[in-house]
Amino acid sequence: MKISHLMIFNLVLLVLSSDMVMAARMMNYVPLDAPICKKITFEVHCDDIKPCIQLCATQDPLYPIPSKVASIVCHNSSECECTYCPRATRN
Repeated sequence: MKISHLMIFNLVLLVLSSDMVMAARMMNYVPLDAPICKKITFEVHCDDIKPCIQLCATQDPLYPIPSKVASIVCHNSSECECTYCPRATRN
């Protein structure tokens, strides 16, 4: 009876360890549907975010892929950081 319990326990450990290995391997791959966003920094005087909005709106670094501005940040009143992501395609 002890040996059969030990065998079952070993089989359970084997299954759990193989699941952990598979999960670790899966974490190394990026999902195919993950958006690839691009950050661009422009050196421009910005007391507020308005100049950044105008600057980011006129750029499209992902062209020819249709993109949208995901975020706009003004750093230290001297840099605008724009993040562009591809637009979701509708089927």
